[in-house]
Amino acid sequence: MAADCNQVDWYLEFLKVTPTLIVGIIAVIITYQQRNIAKAKLNLDLFERRLMIFNETWVVASSAIQSVEPIYAPPSFTNLYPEASFLFGGEVETYMKELAR
Repeated sequence: MAADCNQVDWYLEFLKVTPTLIVGIIAVIITYQQRNIAKAKLNLDLFERRLMIFNETWVVASSAIQSVEPIYAPPSFTNLYPEASFLFGGEVETYMKELAR
């Protein structure tokens, strides 16, 4: 009879712990999904910032190629040097500076 009582106690303890385990597993799943969403958002934000720099560089390069007279890069383009260096590296910043000359 004592074995039956111990077995019932074990089942009761298991039943007490089960909801906590289920909540914990759900929390891990949600955390993993949020991590993936945050990573995707970061990639999208970086892409949008890089695309803006690319578009500005494209406009200045197109103007320089189409114009016979020397043109000067707009301040909005030269203000992008630090951001371009941060997002792409020093080579892109050097290219942008050469293009502005």
